[in-house]
Amino acid sequence: MTRLGRKVEVELVDGGSDASDRRGAPPVEAAPSASSADEPGRARRRLVRAWPIAVVVVLVGAAYGVRGMVDAAAREALHETLARQPGYVEDLSRPLRPVWTHETSLAYVGAVHGDVAIAETWGGDEVELTAIDVRTGTALWSLTPEPGTHRGCWSSLTDMPPTSPVVACLVTGEMDENSSTNVLREHRLEHRDLATGALLARSSTRYALAASAWGDGLVELVAEDGVTLQRVDVEGQLRWSTRLSAAGDPAASLSSVAVRDDTALVVHGDHAWVVDASGQVVIEHRFAPRDEGSAEQASAGAWFFGDVELLPSGGYAFADHGLAETTLYDADGQRVRSVAYGWPATPVDDGSLGSVVVLVNEEVRVLDPRTGEELFRDEGSVVGAIRDGAVILGGRGKIRSVGITSREERWSVPAGDVLGTDGTTLLVHEGDGQRYLARGLDVRTGSEQWRVDVGPGSWLTVTDGHVFINGTSGITLLRP
Repeated sequence: MTRLGRKVEVELVDGGSDASDRRGAPPVEAAPSASSADEPGRARRRLVRAWPIAVVVVLVGAAYGVRGMVDAAAREALHETLARQPGYVEDLSRPLRPVWTHETSLAYVGAVHGDVAIAETWGGDEVELTAIDVRTGTALWSLTPEPGTHRGCWSSLTDMPPTSPVVACLVTGEMDENSSTNVLREHRLEHRDLATGALLARSSTRYALAASAWGDGLVELVAEDGVTLQRVDVEGQLRWSTRLSAAGDPAASLSSVAVRDDTALVVHGDHAWVVDASGQVVIEHRFAPRDEGSAEQASAGAWFFGDVELLPSGGYAFADHGLAETTLYDADGQRVRSVAYGWPATPVDDGSLGSVVVLVNEEVRVLDPRTGEELFRDEGSVVGAIRDGAVILGGRGKIRSVGITSREERWSVPAGDVLGTDGTTLLVHEGDGQRYLARGLDVRTGSEQWRVDVGPGSWLTVTDGHVFINGTSGITLLRP
């Protein structure tokens, strides 16, 4: 070998390494021995003995590989099913830890739009809303309250380009505290830059019985020629107008308008309507007549007969307070049946029970939305999730998993309230007034996977997939 700098030059020699070979003499061919002559046979025998083991190794490895792919595909399908549901959190496999804390007075996070959380402050006159960067906890912008109004910025304009996201804020005038009847309230729509809070557009002040942001505009219930629902853009241009009722005193009944999945849910007095995006009435439902209402309703002077909500199955539930019953409709607006009173709940649902309706009152009931048939009932509980054919129930100081078909309790542990799940681990919040905990429970067994102390005077919320501590000293984001 000749050393060249840091490299080594190696001279390769064929055959042996004796001196005659290096001098160029012809190599000497060794005679084959008996053992070397039999080497191919022994190699073949070793191969014959080894191939079954090799096949088993290959098959076992392939089985594990296939099982891994199947498990990964199942996890991905589960997360896709749960992703858009309230209470879903992407990862709860490890203990939650504080990422950042934004110090403020008593507040809670009402919505998260992309990387921006909108927090509403309670009990303060200086700041009404604060936008917080979810990645860092830095305050991006804040709005001060206007006297006699309330501002909510809970809707984002998803059709806007990602480079300039916009949040829709509805400014609503307060009702007269001395009046027990509905009054015309002022409404104003604002479009604000989500990153800076800059005002991009503002509607003129309008007066309506109720209103809600809808897309880039407003939907209003107005007292014109009876009761009319109309949709306008931020410039005040009318898109459509639908007359809902020609009779009754508009100011004598409570009203509400909510938008769910591009559909307006409207309540006025003893009537409720479902109106689609084009202004067509899909359902008109009448609650109990006034003379059948409760004594509490009669003494109030204002009549609140019931409410309507969109079901996860795509249908609708009309909860009638006077008759103490709930009427179910399918997604096409066809009446299914009336059942005992209950308000629709939206637990995180993996779809293992098919399409179901969950109603809560003093009990939990699970119903078939196509027939109204009762599949399950449990008293004194609240529903936390539906997973693997079981209902996860809270209440009475414990959390239980009960199979729908067998009615058998799969597991039960002392615990607080179920706030959410990633499909594998339940997020549980509990406290005694002095100490508050967040716990992770295995959804299949109820066994505790982890626990963390979240401090006194705090409560946890799951908002748009994020876990926040809301407390008197500020807002804290928790992540694994």
